Amino acid sequence: MTRHQQMESSLMANYVNNLIILNGQKFNMAKLAAISETSVFDFNKIMPTPASLPEILTTGHIVSFGHYLLSLDLDIAQLETLLLPIQDHMNVVHILHIAKEYENVIKTRYSEDGKLIDENLTHSYPMTVKELESLGKSVYDNLVEHKKITAYDWRGEHWNTKNLAESVNSTSNKISFSTRWSSPFPVIEKWAKDHQLSLTYKTFEGGCFWWYVAEFVDGELVSKRQSDRADFRPLLKELYGYSDEEIEENYVTE
Repeated sequence: MTRHQQMESSLMANYVNNLIILNGQKFNMAKLAAISETSVFDFNKIMPTPASLPEILTTGHIVSFGHYLLSLDLDIAQLETLLLPIQDHMNVVHILHIAKEYENVIKTRYSEDGKLIDENLTHSYPMTVKELESLGKSVYDNLVEHKKITAYDWRGEHWNTKNLAESVNSTSNKISFSTRWSSPFPVIEKWAKDHQLSLTYKTFEGGCFWWYVAEFVDGELVSKRQSDRADFRPLLKELYGYSDEEIEENYVTE
């Protein structure tokens, strides 16, 4: 792979490069607080995903949820209001269709004594009808309490990115990592506030070309420069290791 190809690869549109530079001396405990068994900088240690939220919904979750909602005997306006936080995924028409599918699932997937006929389908449905019914209530409870029904969507709203940090490197006063599609600014902001941190947070997305540099002092955001052309070249050099010559050759810098 040529250097130019490496540059294009590192600037993939679905990845964002992130760099945190911690200032002062009071950051060791904050770094320790963000460490988990799987990552040295785990967003869940800073802003935990609610444990009750499943990562994704199975077919069992969905059909049982539709059935449970109709059992509440809500009018159309009440149902629309309830579904408002997840309207991009489900609306009243979907729920009516899903509720009908629930009856079909009961007839075709479960025996008369309420047990799953084919155990190969446990990735989609629980072992008993009773367990299936409880799934709908759990989805409803999550919607009411968290305004989301999956961990994936909850993270998208609260973290501003739906996935954990990748390619994390933590050394001394610097933490670098990549995220998909967007930057976890709310997570960094909370971490800084919780530990009264002074830090510089830099991020660059290489496909749509947006970037920013944020400064925190004693946990408070004091500045955030968004897509300032003055930061373009320094960020390419610092976050990607490019030389002035490579930047001049491959990018419009003025």
